[in-house]
Amino acid sequence: MLVFDVVVYLLLFLMAMIVLVRFFVIYRGFIPLISIAALIVGLLIFKTSLPKIFEYPLNAFYITYHNVDIYDYKKFAPKIDTKVDIDYFAKKFYNDKNKDFYIKMDGYFVALLPVKKEIYIDNHWARVEIYLDGKLLKSVKAMKKKLDIEFSSGVHHLELYVYNSDVSVTMMHVGISDYVPVISDENLTQELRKIVKEEDYNLYFTTQYTDKTLNLKDSAKPSILFINSTGTAAYKIKNIKGSNTKAVVYSGIGTKFHFDGEVKLLRIEKMPSVHAVFPRVMECVNQAPMGIHCPSFKEFTSLGEWMQKLLGKKITGFTKSEDKRVGSVTVPELQLDAKKYQEINATIEAIKVQKEELTKRVADPFYPYKGMRWFDVLHVNEADVPSNAFQAYYMDKFDVSKVKYSEIVTKVSLDYSHNKFHGIPADNFVGYWIGDFAFARPLTYEFDVSISWSKIKIIINDEVVYDGDRSTSFTYKFAPGKRYRIEVEYINNYGQVDMQVNMKKPVKQLEDESLKQLMTKDTKVYLFGTYESRRSDHGMDIVMQDSDAETILFLASYEAINYDIKNAKGAKLKAVIYNAYTPVGSIHVDASDVKVFQDKKLRYAGRVMPFCYEGAFKYCENKNAFTDAVSRIVTLTGKKPDGFSSIEEPSFETNRLKRLDEKTTAVTVPQMLLDGDAYFKIQQKMKQLR
Repeated sequence: MLVFDVVVYLLLFLMAMIVLVRFFVIYRGFIPLISIAALIVGLLIFKTSLPKIFEYPLNAFYITYHNVDIYDYKKFAPKIDTKVDIDYFAKKFYNDKNKDFYIKMDGYFVALLPVKKEIYIDNHWARVEIYLDGKLLKSVKAMKKKLDIEFSSGVHHLELYVYNSDVSVTMMHVGISDYVPVISDENLTQELRKIVKEEDYNLYFTTQYTDKTLNLKDSAKPSILFINSTGTAAYKIKNIKGSNTKAVVYSGIGTKFHFDGEVKLLRIEKMPSVHAVFPRVMECVNQAPMGIHCPSFKEFTSLGEWMQKLLGKKITGFTKSEDKRVGSVTVPELQLDAKKYQEINATIEAIKVQKEELTKRVADPFYPYKGMRWFDVLHVNEADVPSNAFQAYYMDKFDVSKVKYSEIVTKVSLDYSHNKFHGIPADNFVGYWIGDFAFARPLTYEFDVSISWSKIKIIINDEVVYDGDRSTSFTYKFAPGKRYRIEVEYINNYGQVDMQVNMKKPVKQLEDESLKQLMTKDTKVYLFGTYESRRSDHGMDIVMQDSDAETILFLASYEAINYDIKNAKGAKLKAVIYNAYTPVGSIHVDASDVKVFQDKKLRYAGRVMPFCYEGAFKYCENKNAFTDAVSRIVTLTGKKPDGFSSIEEPSFETNRLKRLDEKTTAVTVPQMLLDGDAYFKIQQKMKQLR
């Protein structure tokens, strides 16, 4: 061990100095010169034996970032160097451009006496290798891992290599802390009663998320501090003596403490998490599809019940800080006496009443208006109902009588998340569409209903034709010369609104031999694939390139899309074949002679190569989607597609590629030409994935 070497060399150095002095006193001339030369040689040996001690600071990591091929990392110099405390390290590494990068953490740890340490690793989309004194200790992938390591006395070389497994972001947390055994609640009670024998003492609780300095207030009474550490962090606890703090109890892993005095540190597996002492009445929110959630509704009462069971005592002080910009907090920030507990209980009772009311509104936003039509609740004027279109009304389910926004639309279709649509949270969205339609001749229309985590009701002339919470398709016969009032009532129950109701003439189902009659030896076949449109109206504009030969277009998606195909004449487009996993959407072509078919066997294909990533295991999304789509097209046309287009940049790569801008309104077909060489390259890359 290096510490042993240091001690030996220092003793030798001291002995050499004693001998040297004696030589100078007794002898003069050549012999002292020999002694000086021997001393210089000894110092050189000392320096050579401990090269890293001089190169690296003790108890610290040097972090080097390498944006090069991970298999040849030793041949390249690092891009960036930085130094961090070896006790604790946490960082997010954003790396959108190159997934083949890695991070090296290299440092030395000094153990004057044998000691047990805990190494905690929390890594996302990364593979971590840990080396101790040159030997591989552990290799972990995309997971939380705790290692308990016995360090003998000496200087130990610790290395961590972090390899990115995704192109977007690597999140890395490393904590090196003293080993503290986890004890049960029962043993904790016994330990605390041994430490604090007085009946009257302070019982403080704090919830912390990031590194903090906790400044304890002075107190004449003994104090016990509970810290609910929700992640890897380092805490500096100050004024241990002045606060009369006898014990600190914590939960969590990878937690480092620095105390300015003597205190007993105890650790348990889990303790209640509290976000606030006083739950705010307006803090309850609708977290669809789970229902009404009041984050602080039961937290503090649960903590109180747990503490009563543990010590038979109420908490007397509370501190909480989520703000990462605040590096220092006072403990306690809030003193809890009998009056404060009365206020807390009154607030909790108010929340119970509010939660009950909100739960009713989530289940049925119109429950206060039982027996009334939506038409009447919203005070819709007959004059506002359009012909051959819909008047749309958008509301928040917590007060459906107030219309947030209204507009005239030609389709019942909406797709958004969060609060991106007129300030209405997606969880709370309620929509109502109403329109009058008339037809000159008898028609049978197909209704394609696409919804998710929601309820929808479709009413035609006061008759409910569909009422349910699933996607579906059905037909309805319209007679000529008659007015049909169509109403759609929609209640969302999820963090994203994704719905549409398509009214269209039934599309002919494709038979396997139908297309071959349209094919010639020069016919070009193109494929467009995507998961969804990403437009709020579920729309997608397809712009065909001019072509000297006739073309056939295949459209394959997962979600229903409303396609608008342009330049059909310039592309000599003969037929469009489309399909989706959900009800299939609609097709509009700017030429009347183009045949449109649905092929239920055509599979969604959004990429040429699947997106693959390696986390806890290697996985490729929709691995055979493109090849399956190509096989189906060969069955129908006798040839492979001549070109491919997608919302994602067409490429032979298997990493996550940049998508087209969300504001993109049109996609060109084809974007990527496919010839024999291209298909050979696809085949070779697919073999590598097996």
